[in-house]
Amino acid sequence: MKFKNKLIALAGAGLLLTVLRSAPLVELFELPDRVVIYENEEVGLECSFPFSLCQNKNSLILSANADITNDSEIFRHLGEGENEIIRGNIPVSFLGMEIKNIEVYILPQKTVAPGGMCIGVSLYTNGVIVAGNSDISCEGGKKVNPAMQAGLFDGDIITKVNGQQLQNARQLGQLVEESGNRPITLTVLRDNRNVEVKITPAFDIYEKKYRLGLWLRDSTAGIGTITYADNQNKKYAALGHAITDPDTGTILPVGTGEIVECTINDIVKGKKGIPGELKGSFRLNSPAYGSISANTEFGLYGDTYSDIINKLYPQGVEMASRNSVKEGKATILTTIDGQGIQEYEINIIKANKQDVRAAKSMIIEVTDERLLEKTGGIVQGMSGSPILQDGKLIGAVTHVLISDPQKGYALYIDWMQE
Repeated sequence: MKFKNKLIALAGAGLLLTVLRSAPLVELFELPDRVVIYENEEVGLECSFPFSLCQNKNSLILSANADITNDSEIFRHLGEGENEIIRGNIPVSFLGMEIKNIEVYILPQKTVAPGGMCIGVSLYTNGVIVAGNSDISCEGGKKVNPAMQAGLFDGDIITKVNGQQLQNARQLGQLVEESGNRPITLTVLRDNRNVEVKITPAFDIYEKKYRLGLWLRDSTAGIGTITYADNQNKKYAALGHAITDPDTGTILPVGTGEIVECTINDIVKGKKGIPGELKGSFRLNSPAYGSISANTEFGLYGDTYSDIINKLYPQGVEMASRNSVKEGKATILTTIDGQGIQEYEINIIKANKQDVRAAKSMIIEVTDERLLEKTGGIVQGMSGSPILQDGKLIGAVTHVLISDPQKGYALYIDWMQE
């Protein structure tokens, strides 16, 4: 009897493995939970018997122009004009029984100006960043560390002193000096939470002033690339990743800042194990493209002062959703010298299936000999360079692979636009 039960269990396990590895079930797991497309795009969904899509179909083409979007039982039109969104659910059934829903959003098509121009970034933080701490030499050879004793950590962002809004590190130094040896209360942003820290300054016998024993940072500067500009709404997006504190990795909170014109002075060619770099220069009074209002994991954002035009695509380009991105040939627009924006050939090695925002959407490889000869591939400063496929904007270059500078990561334009 026990032997018979074992045989039945083994047979059941074998049947289960066969089912799990069957093509229809694999197709079911590969169906996305959410599809976002633009007008004039088409995305195909497929599944095999015994599974079916809405209206008992095994395949379905989603398009803003297809009859299916007029089905009031499935799709609803939300908003008007450029804010109109067509939203619906595609049910997936198993022998007539609904087992899953695919959310579908069809967005109005938008034409934007592709970027590719090098920019200088000048950013002043909202508050000051704790980048480290140091001991203070007091009378009698005693050394103290008020910051460590008070429980301040690297990456903390000090936003207020005794309830007063903090603008920069110089202001903090003045307030500490005015306080003398009396304790002060710091409002600190830590892990997206505000906490209050009481700290007593110590008198430094060498610098002859009161200090907290902190290394602080309140600004940064660097270069990058504009990804696109929405001239109709006077907005831009750049970089494709956040500007972070080099010591703590903290995403710098924006107080004020601008993106300005930048001149490329030199190129450090990338090598295996050593990333290359564009070396550029700009002044604070350089002609400005726009202000900085947000610094996020997916890029730098702000308002433009005037229209941004790419001379290679003066009429602009349409955006394409991540669902339409194909592995294979594409191009990037970037500036690496005084010749301005140029278009270079790349290959999309892998396009990841992503239903939620994630930084590493694609793996790309530079194939254009002109770019390889000058830079060795992807170098620092090219972050934000727009990627085009079939004449549409699909993403932005974000990082180089240290082990192979010819390759790098890229971000879907969906995630930058969201």
